[in-house]
Amino acid sequence: MISPSLFRQDDAVPDIALLPEMPQKTVVVTSTLYDPSREIVSGDAVLRMGLAYELFVKARGLGYDVVTVDGGSPGAWLSGVRDLGVVVLEEDISERVGLHPMGKARRQALEVAGNLGTHDVIYWTEPEKHPLFDQRGPVEHAYALAMMSAVVAGGKGVIAIGKRKDGLQSYPAQQRFCELAGNFTITSMLDAYLKKVGIKEGAPYLDHWNGPRAISRDALDLFLQYDGTIGGVAVDDRWGMHTVAPWIALAQQLPVKGVVVDYTHPVDQTAFEENPDCRALYDKKRIDQLTCLVDTCRTFVEHYRPS
Repeated sequence: MISPSLFRQDDAVPDIALLPEMPQKTVVVTSTLYDPSREIVSGDAVLRMGLAYELFVKARGLGYDVVTVDGGSPGAWLSGVRDLGVVVLEEDISERVGLHPMGKARRQALEVAGNLGTHDVIYWTEPEKHPLFDQRGPVEHAYALAMMSAVVAGGKGVIAIGKRKDGLQSYPAQQRFCELAGNFTITSMLDAYLKKVGIKEGAPYLDHWNGPRAISRDALDLFLQYDGTIGGVAVDDRWGMHTVAPWIALAQQLPVKGVVVDYTHPVDQTAFEENPDCRALYDKKRIDQLTCLVDTCRTFVEHYRPS
């Protein structure tokens, strides 16, 4: 965990009584695209299809509604996903705002999920993170996804971001350094920015690099309205799609909460990405993500002004 002496801590603890209700109150949403002809390393697409399928199995097994927008995964795999009861929609982004297909597809998925029913919480996640549903500890139903969703359903935050409490020990070594460095850097930038615009308490430490977000209906438009620009300046519309919205919420003095979660990265994914034959490619991808999001945050603090 991060020392309170470095950054303000503003985590929320969910109401345990709400945890059993989360499958009825939450819709899980993601986007998929597994194309072996476009994979970064041979075998990557097959591995990720397996991980995503496991997430869909776990989510549906617990009773969650699940939505994915797919950009061209194998038909047989999609058929199996549909058989689980997952709502699978074809990517349709030609008329959508944004600068990158990834951001456009994710906004399409969030919009569909928001219109699917009367859920209190829209839970965005990357599709491979099936351990979000793994029960850990003695409290029943206290898996990471339910813990985050219960904070939003209980009115303690409009956005909840899981704070991985193991220091990312289950991740590839270089990924740990990149993500922790990113969290430190962006928290420092946001802290200085918020104080400059008159928010005296500044920014709390959040695990910005942890992709999953539990989102209230009141905050959903912050994600849907992001178009890959800030103050007319083009920035990232891949990872920025789910990263910038919490920054906007903080600037608008809306409660964005960290939630301490016991999350372990999929073991087979870590092993695959640490293989010496392909490790350097994944390492470069993470450095690209780090520099991209730090540059996006720099643009945010320079150009965004809360209304």
